[in-house]
Amino acid sequence: MPNNQDPLVDMRREAILRILKEVGNGLDPDQDAAPRFNSDYEGYAFIKREFDALWFAITTEMDDPNCDASAQAIRVAAYAVRFVLDLTG
Repeated sequence: MPNNQDPLVDMRREAILRILKEVGNGLDPDQDAAPRFNSDYEGYAFIKREFDALWFAITTEMDDPNCDASAQAIRVAAYAVRFVLDLTG
């Protein structure tokens, strides 16, 4: 990376790469062995279930110091990536 960039831009880029790595780690390591979603509807249902859990964490637990909203958001993203992988074969 060029050294003339704004340090905030570099910090943001590093944060994005860290989050993407967490999403990748959230994918099943045996993805090839795991069955694909049976349908697009099932993929949607899995993502919605995780998204609803994220919404619950945000609306009921944000004042709790142990709130796990960011981890739940990672799970939503991981399921979305899995779904895209299934769609694109």
